[in-house]
Amino acid sequence: MKEGQGLMGRFSVRSTVALLCGLLALACAAEGELEKARDALLHGRYEEALKGLDALIAKGDQKAQHEARALRVRALGETGRYREATAEAEALSKLAPDAPDALCLHADALMATGRFDEAARLLARALERDGAHIRARVLSLELAELTGRRDAAEAQVGYFFALYNQGKAKTAAELAAVARAVRKEDPQGAWNAYQEASKLDPNNTETLVLAGFHCLDKYAWQLARQSFEKALKLNPNLAIAYVGMGVMQLASGDYAGAQKSVETALKTNPNLPLAHLLKATMSAVDEKHDAALAEIRAALAVNPLNPNALALLAAHHEVVGNAPERDKVIEQVLKINPRHAELYTTLAQANERLRRTPAAVEWAKKAIALDPDFWQGYYLAGMNLVRAGEEAEGYKLLDKAFALNSFNIWAFNTLTVLDRDLKKGEFAHHETPHFLVKLDKSEDMILWPYLEALIEPMFESLSRKYGVTPVGPKQYGGRTLVLLYPKHEEFSARTMGLPGLSALGACLGQVITMPSPRLSRLSPANAFNWRQVLIHEFTHVLTLQKTRYNIPRWLTEGLSVLEEGDTRVKWDPLLVHALAENRLLPLEDLNTGFTRPKFPSQVPVSYYHAFLICAWLQQTFGQGIFNQMLDLYRDGKKTEDVLPKVTGKTLKELNAETMAYVRRYAGQIKLSLPIGKEELKKLEERAKQEDKNADLWARVAGGCLGVRRLDDARKAAQRALALDPKLARAHTVLGLIALEADKKPDEARKHFLAAKEADPGYFFAPFHLANLAEKEGRTDEAIAELEAARKLYPRFYQGGRSLQERLADLYLKAAKPKLAIEVLREHTKLVGSNPRALSQLAELLLKDGRHAEAAAAYLEAIYIDPYDPQIHLAAAKAYEAANDLDQALREYGVAAAIERPHLAALISRAQALAVAGRDADARKAIAVIRRVDPANPGAAKIEKLLKK
Repeated sequence: MKEGQGLMGRFSVRSTVALLCGLLALACAAEGELEKARDALLHGRYEEALKGLDALIAKGDQKAQHEARALRVRALGETGRYREATAEAEALSKLAPDAPDALCLHADALMATGRFDEAARLLARALERDGAHIRARVLSLELAELTGRRDAAEAQVGYFFALYNQGKAKTAAELAAVARAVRKEDPQGAWNAYQEASKLDPNNTETLVLAGFHCLDKYAWQLARQSFEKALKLNPNLAIAYVGMGVMQLASGDYAGAQKSVETALKTNPNLPLAHLLKATMSAVDEKHDAALAEIRAALAVNPLNPNALALLAAHHEVVGNAPERDKVIEQVLKINPRHAELYTTLAQANERLRRTPAAVEWAKKAIALDPDFWQGYYLAGMNLVRAGEEAEGYKLLDKAFALNSFNIWAFNTLTVLDRDLKKGEFAHHETPHFLVKLDKSEDMILWPYLEALIEPMFESLSRKYGVTPVGPKQYGGRTLVLLYPKHEEFSARTMGLPGLSALGACLGQVITMPSPRLSRLSPANAFNWRQVLIHEFTHVLTLQKTRYNIPRWLTEGLSVLEEGDTRVKWDPLLVHALAENRLLPLEDLNTGFTRPKFPSQVPVSYYHAFLICAWLQQTFGQGIFNQMLDLYRDGKKTEDVLPKVTGKTLKELNAETMAYVRRYAGQIKLSLPIGKEELKKLEERAKQEDKNADLWARVAGGCLGVRRLDDARKAAQRALALDPKLARAHTVLGLIALEADKKPDEARKHFLAAKEADPGYFFAPFHLANLAEKEGRTDEAIAELEAARKLYPRFYQGGRSLQERLADLYLKAAKPKLAIEVLREHTKLVGSNPRALSQLAELLLKDGRHAEAAAAYLEAIYIDPYDPQIHLAAAKAYEAANDLDQALREYGVAAAIERPHLAALISRAQALAVAGRDADARKAIAVIRRVDPANPGAAKIEKLLKK
């Protein structure tokens, strides 16, 4: 967003001191009243200021009229009363027709409402009277930029460069004007000038706001935040500063913060154009196109010639597919300003949001053609090309963008990651018929053998299923580009230009980016199955391309989760909480759960919700419904049309049926929700009023137990049981108190047994009985109770362990390995990111002689943690036992690559080759061993097996 243009709201970025420095000499009376009004205005007490100014003007003191009216213009403008402000400014210019300050004030008001020609005449008059007038020159520069008059703009820029270089820019107003003028040619110099101005006048909010928008324009977010926060500390009602904060927050992904900031701005100034345009952008992100259009129109109602509002209007028409209207608006903008390159970058950004990369690149290149020095054009074209996998061309454009704007940390980070591959050659490249895979050379020998075996079968299966053959970057022969990075911050930077992306993979349409599975080793709590992630992201490639990138976020995510096969068991508590708090969104709003989360867990909850909706659609209508939907989205249809078309149900009916399905699904999740302190207080008050409500008292007991108010929990549970002796939950509360507080396990067991008898379907009764039995060494009883609990709720997962894992340990303790195998199989289906459990399952299968199954289990463990050489060696032995030599050799080779030299792996590999009769390969393997250990006895033994 460009500072100083009508988009920002003219009155909000003018310092009272700078604006009125000349007029101040005309006012010599009523100084006390003026000072009060001035102070109220500077600190955002606008109504107080207006009231005082109106009283002053009513007194008719001619000597105070000028400043009072000037201050009134400012107050009216800050609160969005632009017509009144313009009328007041006009009246003032008539009172002082030869005063440049009055003429500038009037011109400023006219510019805010799009009356550019009238403003130009007033500014010309002001400069005739004082050619060195700072405000007149700054406004003339802004007007020249607004209307695309390059020669006029360059003349003003030259003036301010000379002013600074000659050492004549000494006041805060002069330094701020210099910064405003040279911001394009010398961004760092502009920032330095703003800093100098702020030191001279630390209470000047105009300088702080202009500096903030300068930083926003250069993507220097933290510096922008600091400037806006300083301004708001001085004036807590400064609407334009809140909008600046909102722009920064939206760009940083803080949608809730941006919403709060823009609403705060509109409370002070309900007509602020930039606030409405920010709201329009946020609505567009949510695909709420009607709401976006209403906000754009609100901005245009203030200034029908606002080029930034018109650019957003063109982008709106582009997104909704109305090319004729888009082209009309483009023509209108270029008539106002033939050099308004932001028009094209706005169109590029609208397409970028929807992952319409080719269109984004095309519009960004138009911006470059219109203004070859406009860094955003290069940045948007370059970034979108890189995201589309056209890395060579994209790199050149990003490099140019960074040369023009060295503040741009996004470009810097992206270039830094690309340098490792394109400049330093630190990545290995692998081509298959449909993929180009890039791996860090340090991980290549570990990861590529598995990717090679996985990706083409994945392509054949999923592309056939969805009826689409995806295309990839031209640079790589139309192959889908797959990138794995050893550091999560590199993955994040390559994906979005910044570290901190909270994801395990990303799809950019033609490109898949992922952190390598090394993350699972570095952070076991965040372990993930990288095969599942790859399937998830490739499904995005298919659904995005099949619909020409016109697919709602909830559907593409829901289908990807459905295909990857992860049960999301660890997210069960999030789903239950969201349902209990009525936070699941209807279908028409579900996208906002991804784009503008309103509570910390809303994004994962939205993934889960979308997955369940897709599961319901599949179960109800069959797999074919998805291709029908994707075809309709490809043709430009919207969700409100697509779903009724393919299901024969209204959106209202679908919302009801999918929500019922989600509630049935969640009803199987046996979790006790914690009760917050405030909710517990209300619950206790209700229980006192409804003293005979046993269930209510049981809930109070559970809530008190959760916050460790054990005496109150005991009393509430006893009250509940006095009313209803068969309340399982109340018995369980007393059992836990007896166990944990009273240290009476026998009494606890009685309560748990009573709970089980009262309600055989109550999960926590057998669960706690099993815990107690296991602790006391009663293995058979623990198994029986855990099996009862598993039957009621097999998905229970607590403290990083499942019921199945615990049962496996107990079955092994009871010498029942076959039953341990059974429960571990169930566990690995529920939790696909536990290499320890998979290795344990593989070991048991191997001991049971089920070699091929053991090898398959080891392979799944490798898809989580491929960096443990012992797993690879064990997998190799399993493959050998299953007579699968090629896979065994792969595992030995990977084990040897992880730890160099890994003699055990090298020897086992050589021996396997010798036993298989592959003498030539065996001799090569022996040669490798001898290079590491020339006298190795194992090599000599293997050599004896070979034919002479």
